[in-house]
Amino acid sequence: MCFRAFLLFALVAAPSLAAPASQFAPRQVPSASFLGPQAWDWAAGGTNNFTIHPSCNVTSRRQLDRALSEMMTLAVHARAHILRWGNSSTLYTKYFGMAPTAEPVGWYTKVVDGDKTGAIFRCDDPDMNCATQDGMFLYCQ
Repeated sequence: MCFRAFLLFALVAAPSLAAPASQFAPRQVPSASFLGPQAWDWAAGGTNNFTIHPSCNVTSRRQLDRALSEMMTLAVHARAHILRWGNSSTLYTKYFGMAPTAEPVGWYTKVVDGDKTGAIFRCDDPDMNCATQDGMFLYCQ
């Protein structure tokens, strides 16, 4: 995979690397107004925060806020660890073996930076999971 990426870079960049220095003069970049006001608004309607349903009381809301904050901190740290050490880390190999790093990094990035619209934490039991699972869930009221 890396070799293919290098070849692609070499094929694309090689002609420009051999070009005279005059071709590397700064170019004008079109302004955002040229592209229209909606051109850069790719995150419209999205959210960076998890939603906690109104069925949660103050105590439950605080517990969920703290747990979600800790989860984000751990995901940021895990992603940074993988980006630094790759699959040569003993922690990485413990959980992912010698698998490529792209998938775990991608999932941690999704958790940290992804759109959280639709991720709703509830404290009632609308799907009856708590009522039907006899102690299987730690957070059932």
